[in-house]
Amino acid sequence: MPYVNATVANNAQGTLLAGISAVATTVVLNAGQGALFPSTFPFFAKIEQYDTAINNYRVLKREIVKVTGRATDTLTIVRSAGTCPSTYNSTTQTTTAFSFSANDTISHVLTAEQIKDIQDTLGTALQTSGGTMTGVLINAAGANIASATTTNLATATGNSLNITGAVTITGFGTVTAGAYFALTFTGAPLLTHNATSLILPGGANIQAAAGDCMELISLGG
Repeated sequence: MPYVNATVANNAQGTLLAGISAVATTVVLNAGQGALFPSTFPFFAKIEQYDTAINNYRVLKREIVKVTGRATDTLTIVRSAGTCPSTYNSTTQTTTAFSFSANDTISHVLTAEQIKDIQDTLGTALQTSGGTMTGVLINAAGANIASATTTNLATATGNSLNITGAVTITGFGTVTAGAYFALTFTGAPLLTHNATSLILPGGANIQAAAGDCMELISLGG
């Protein structure tokens, strides 16, 4: 189960307005408490029942649930969504679902599964300071950009995109140095060499044709 995209909020805690069964998929909080929790999903919560006989010190029941929706003070939940000790004296991690009572506590938590998923994701991420890729780098496809005197790649929404039309191009705008683009022309614009703003192979203009491809690396100007 992927956890890495779960949302978080600090110190979000509430109490149940009414009891729930061990198979219930909604929880209603006391009035106004829902606003303490994230409004985007999923996120994870811990429901606990305390021993009121000794000043709420001991946990009699505990369960981690995944919250997949919230409407005001009503949470939609998936039961047994994470491992935890089920009581104050438990010595094992379990995923048991329990019934809970009115005024039992529910609080937002960061689970062990989330931490493990984040660690695994970071462990396979490409490092910004260097590293070796073991898979294929996929350039995000961007929206088409129409050819213009300055065909501004600063507005590109991806690194791989089509250039439409046949207007002569004298530059591609100002983009951060090192930025890479793979262009495919759907028309036939003339690319005009400029030793400062559009450095072309051979130092000469190039007449593009529909279907031609071009790779560019920005020098920052």
